[in-house]
Amino acid sequence: MKINGVIEMLKKKAPKIVQINDILQWYENDELELSPKYQRNSVWNEKAKSYLMDTILRGLPIPPIFMRQSIDVATKKTFREIIDGQQRLRAITEYIDNKYPISKTHNEKYGGMYYKDLNEEIQEQILDYDIFVEIISEKDDAVIYDMFARLNTNNCVLNRQEIRNSKFWGEFKVAAYNTAAEYRELLYENRIFSDKQFSRMDDVELISILMNLFIEGITTDTPTSIDKLYAKYDKNFDEFDEIKCKFDSVMKQVVAIYDYLNGNIRCFSSKVYFYTLFATILHQMYGIDNVKIYRSEMFRSDYIELNKDKLISRIIQFENEYDSCVNQNDEDNDLYAAFLLFAKNHRSRTTNRNERIERIQFFSDYLTGGENGK
Repeated sequence: MKINGVIEMLKKKAPKIVQINDILQWYENDELELSPKYQRNSVWNEKAKSYLMDTILRGLPIPPIFMRQSIDVATKKTFREIIDGQQRLRAITEYIDNKYPISKTHNEKYGGMYYKDLNEEIQEQILDYDIFVEIISEKDDAVIYDMFARLNTNNCVLNRQEIRNSKFWGEFKVAAYNTAAEYRELLYENRIFSDKQFSRMDDVELISILMNLFIEGITTDTPTSIDKLYAKYDKNFDEFDEIKCKFDSVMKQVVAIYDYLNGNIRCFSSKVYFYTLFATILHQMYGIDNVKIYRSEMFRSDYIELNKDKLISRIIQFENEYDSCVNQNDEDNDLYAAFLLFAKNHRSRTTNRNERIERIQFFSDYLTGGENGK
């Protein structure tokens, strides 16, 4: 598209907020074309559609719709065609036509319900839901074709977690995303991820890996192995309730640790170190099946609250010694070589099972204060 064409098109773009009921009326009156010739056929599966409707039921925003609008002077009718957003609008119209129910995976309260099963108040809430629409008044098809292509071309290659986000819509994805949202403030305030990493869903991938500690234990994680985890538990993730209960118990201790550190973090300030901290606390509290690392009685789940001060004290001491050995290069420290190896294992082969076990072994031994005879 020429620069002049872009400028002219931008002049003809007008944002507008419409309700779902407006869109339904346009569609029923043949004033809305969902599938212009440059659009794709409907490709969303039922899980994807249900996920969108759950978003609407919760009153959360969805991406804007791009729409070309023109007026037939002879009939004085306004005609609209979708440039971008066909899949979303089809999901909405099909739900209201009772073609699929909300999935129980996405919404326990309304799971299994078709539109007709909802009470009138909830039906009205859906019909009154606001959708942000960018209205384009452009007659030149070539300009619209170019706009559609640009809207559907990513400026950057999707990473694996973003691909999982578009591919999976089942129970494991929902569990991982909801859990990540619950602990996003913790990860943000302690600089575990940057804004860019959050936008690329790195936090969701980490939470997925941490949840797998309860399923498979300490493993070597690869993009393919995480894909398989999502696929295996996409339809059913019956273990989640039990896992979430333990996950939250571990996170309670992790939150207390970061609260005490209050931003003065020398060691546990990246996702790799966060994994080590979480996995070590998890093992001390509940045990990880596929590792043989000593567990202190005082840090087991029944007693850790009583000994939280001791746990935090040992972690503060660990942070100080880490800083002395790794950052200050204190060769006189008896654990100098061990701390350097600990740091090295957080820089290279970070997702490898052997390096993970070495990290957790060293940190666990430090926390338990040599109770195991080491």
